[in-house]
Amino acid sequence: MPKLPARLAEQQKRRELNNLLQELRRSGSIDNRGTRAQPQWLPAETDSDEDSP
Repeated sequence: MPKLPARLAEQQKRRELNNLLQELRRSGSIDNRGTRAQPQWLPAETDSDEDSP
């Protein structure tokens, strides 16, 4: 996890990453397409049918 500050311990880096993923998930920006054991975080698909008349 080289993008996180070096002053953070490994456990703090993991917690920060989990918090960021949770924030993105709650905002609807990403979806977990994998399992709990092997998550696959992908951009959320927008429903393009709502835009068509």
